Amino acid sequence: MRTTGIASWDGDADLSKEVPWFLTGHDAEFEELGFPRERRERAFRGLLKLYPPEVCREIRDGGKYDLGIVLLLFMPYFPSMVDDLLEVGCDVEAVQPWHDHNLLHRLRRWDGYPEAALELKVQANLARAGIKAERVPESPRRKTPEFRIAGERDDLLVEVKLVNNPHLHELAKELGSAIQCRTGSIAGFNLRLLGNESLSERALDYAQHAALLGEQDAIATAFSSCVDRLRQSGCVPGTFDAPPYGCVVATQEPGLGSVTADPLPDLPDEKRAARVVRLIKEAAAQLTAGQGIAVIGLYHAADPFLVEDVLRREEKREPRIFGRCRSVVLCDRLDGPGEYDSTPVFFAFPGRAYRSVTKEHLRLAEIVAGDERRRARHLPRPEEGQPRIRLDTKRRRMTAFKLAHVELKGPGHGVSVFFDGRPPEYHEPPSAVGVPESSAPSSKEPQSPD
Repeated sequence: MRTTGIASWDGDADLSKEVPWFLTGHDAEFEELGFPRERRERAFRGLLKLYPPEVCREIRDGGKYDLGIVLLLFMPYFPSMVDDLLEVGCDVEAVQPWHDHNLLHRLRRWDGYPEAALELKVQANLARAGIKAERVPESPRRKTPEFRIAGERDDLLVEVKLVNNPHLHELAKELGSAIQCRTGSIAGFNLRLLGNESLSERALDYAQHAALLGEQDAIATAFSSCVDRLRQSGCVPGTFDAPPYGCVVATQEPGLGSVTADPLPDLPDEKRAARVVRLIKEAAAQLTAGQGIAVIGLYHAADPFLVEDVLRREEKREPRIFGRCRSVVLCDRLDGPGEYDSTPVFFAFPGRAYRSVTKEHLRLAEIVAGDERRRARHLPRPEEGQPRIRLDTKRRRMTAFKLAHVELKGPGHGVSVFFDGRPPEYHEPPSAVGVPESSAPSSKEPQSPD
C-alpha cells in the first residue's frame, strides 16, 4: 500500500486505501508524544470511522479553515501537529459516539470542532475510568448540560465550556497579514501595530468575525496611513494614534526596521479572568435539573487563581447564580523544558465560597482534565507568600524584519540577500553571463539560422 499524500487528498480522499504517514515513521517522536504504535493504530481506526471519504471530500471542498481538520492526516508533517487528531481518534474509539449526530456534525466542522473535541475528551476520560456519562437530551426552551453521571450519593450534571476558540487565532493571523502587507518599515525603528481594546472585545464574539474580515482593508489602511505620516514627518519614538482601530508604537532599534502586527492584543489580566467567569456563570445557569460541575477548557486564556478571585467578587453580587455549581474545574496544560514535554493540569474550586471541593469531585476533576496518554496534575492554590504558577497566556505574534532594499535590473536578473550583514549580490541572467555585450543577441532583430 502507498503512503497517504496530496494525490490521495486531491483524489477520492479515502484514508482506508493507503497507509497513513503517522504509521510509517517518526516512531521516536511519536513515542515521546505518548503515541506508541499500538495507540496510533487505535486512533487510526477511530479516525477512519469519524472521517470517511465522503466526509473528507465535503471538508476538502468546503473552505480553507475546514481543511485543517483532516488535511494533516493525508500530508506528512511534524508529529506534534497531528497529536490532537490522534487524541480524538482514541477518544471516539473509547466512546463510540456514532448515534450522537450533533457531536459528529461538530467534529466534522471547523466552527464546532474545538469545543466538540473537548466534550468528547471529557466523555472518553470518564469512560476510561469506568464512569458512564449519559448525554442530557437537548431542550427547545433552554440550554442543557452535556452529561449526567452517577455520583456517590446523587446523579451529577457536567457542563463543558471552552474559553479560547481557534477562530480567534485565525482572525488575528488574517488581520495581521493584511496589515503587514500594507505597511512598510522605517529604518532604525520597530513599529508595533497595536489594535485597541474595542477591536479585541469585538473579536471575542465569533458573530463579529465576518464583519471584521470585511473591515480588514480599512483596518490595514488605518495603520499604514499612520506609518506613512510618521515616515513623511520624520519618525521619533512614541505612540501614535491609528483611529479608529488602534495605535502604532515606535521604538528605536538598529537595522533597516521591523514591523510587528498585533491587531488583537491580549486583554488585561482582570478582563481575561472576567471573561472566564462569564462562561462559568453560563455553565451554572444550565444546571437547572440538579447539582453539577463546570468543566472549563482554559488553555492559557487566563490565570486560573485570578479566575477564582474574580468569581468570588461576582458571587457577592449574585450569590444564587452559582448555587447548583458544586465545583469548577479549570483545565490547562503546563509546558515543560522539552519539545514535547506537556502535562495536563487542573485547578478546582467550589462554586460557593462556603463549600469545599470534596474528594469525589477532586477525583472527577483529575479524570476529566487528563487525556488518553497522561494523568492530570492538580495545581493547588499557593499559600500567602508562596510563588504562584503562572501560565503563559500571551498570544504569539510575528515580526517582519527588513534585511535589505533591492531593485532587480530586469527580467532574468537575480539577487542574493545574506543574514550576516553583507550587502546583496546581484546576478545577471544565465544567458548573458560570459557573453560580450557586442555579441549578445539583440531582442529587436531576429537571428539568422546560420
